[in-house]
Amino acid sequence: NDETSVLQGQREAEKMIVEAYSALLLAFLSIE
Repeated sequence: NDETSVLQGQREAEKMIVEAYSALLLAFLSIE
């Protein structure tokens, strides 16, 4: 099913965005 793979891709992308954001936040906090 195409819809399922699209939803799974979106979830993967969201996970990557959250991880990148967390890494940025950690880097920013460690600079302070």
